[in-house]
Amino acid sequence: MTHFPLPQEVMLRTALRNGREVAIRQVRPEDKQLFIDGHAELSPEDRYLRFFQHMPSLDDKLLKQLTELDHVEREAVGALDISKSNPKPIGVARYVAKQSNSDTAEFALTVASDYQGEGLGKLLLKVLADRAVANGFKYLSGLVLPQNTKMSKMLSKYEGVTKELIDKNLEFTIPLPLTGRVRGFSQRTGTVGTAA
Repeated sequence: MTHFPLPQEVMLRTALRNGREVAIRQVRPEDKQLFIDGHAELSPEDRYLRFFQHMPSLDDKLLKQLTELDHVEREAVGALDISKSNPKPIGVARYVAKQSNSDTAEFALTVASDYQGEGLGKLLLKVLADRAVANGFKYLSGLVLPQNTKMSKMLSKYEGVTKELIDKNLEFTIPLPLTGRVRGFSQRTGTVGTAA
């Protein structure tokens, strides 16, 4: 397999179930074009499941909010398919502190339509959860539309997760650190590393 130069500051490099190599790293302000490109690749349904509304494109204000982060109270990690010479954005997980000095952060997770079911969502959530723990958070909480059965199924598998109906949506609260076996995750150390 050909190995191409990795993007800077890679936190995790591994292969998905389909064999495609991915790199996960923190989101940076200069990633705005990657967000535009990734959003364009999402199906209209996946955009709706992520934003709870039809969102054909990302405006400048939202792009700034998604990419200009303090990496403590507002964090995001993105996944790139690095199996080709031009890395392709394929997913992102983010959290925002519910309020200042809170032990809970609200999270959101998006995986490109063609990469769903390959374990990428679990990897992104694990890397994000590790960042949340490092920044002092004890819980991740996220709203999920009832029709987003893939996400609900994935989140329900985490140990200690609670689910509550809020305004016709499901709110999942997951205690940190995450427990369970995730590819590229070391049970012994509780840290993400490069998968063999």
